[in-house]
Amino acid sequence: MRTKILSLLFALTTGFSAQAIAHKTMVPDTSTLVTFQVISIRQIQQDEIQASLRIEKNHTKSENVQSEINEAMKSALDLSKKYPDVNTSTGRYFVYKDEQKSQWKGSQTIVLDSFQENSIAKFAGELQKNGFIVDNYSYTLSEKSKRSMDDSMRLELIQKATQIATNVLAKGLNKKFMRFAQIEFNSQNYSPLISFRASYSNSNEGVSANNPVAQSGLSDVQMTANVNAIFGE
Repeated sequence: MRTKILSLLFALTTGFSAQAIAHKTMVPDTSTLVTFQVISIRQIQQDEIQASLRIEKNHTKSENVQSEINEAMKSALDLSKKYPDVNTSTGRYFVYKDEQKSQWKGSQTIVLDSFQENSIAKFAGELQKNGFIVDNYSYTLSEKSKRSMDDSMRLELIQKATQIATNVLAKGLNKKFMRFAQIEFNSQNYSPLISFRASYSNSNEGVSANNPVAQSGLSDVQMTANVNAIFGE
């Protein structure tokens, strides 16, 4: 019996969809290779806060600008020792001359990253008091959470692909599901931006009105499995 050329299209309503096309390929004449796609989408709570703040200085002399920026950044890094659960690094350092005003201007960025909302908010608040300006303050999905979710979704997709091959395609083709020839996974993450806003808290827990506040959102995580399955007599 020669390999059959078939086309199947169906949608499943349990959180994924699938499209299958059976085609002639390099398999025994009595076998059929079916390529189909399984998609899974989940939502996961964002768990990591990232922030960037910059210090800006201007002066008639470039060395004064650099000295003031260096001093402010040194103080910021010294302050970071109070917050061991906040990862701190320095970013872009930029000094230039404003010819129209005959002044030198400069700025440098400090980058914060933490899983502890209170710590990073207090740290950012102290930096604001010291003249730093917030460029970004937002929640995101951590790489650890992404990897954990990816592993779980791969297992889920393999199970769904097996169900499709065994319970749907095998019956539709009137053949026996033999094995998967190949499964290729692709994932995408969509993280909505949660911008900072000013906090005006009346609590007595040491939270300053200068501390930025963010609320975590949900990130959509989508994984696609491109599956090649072999069916035989």
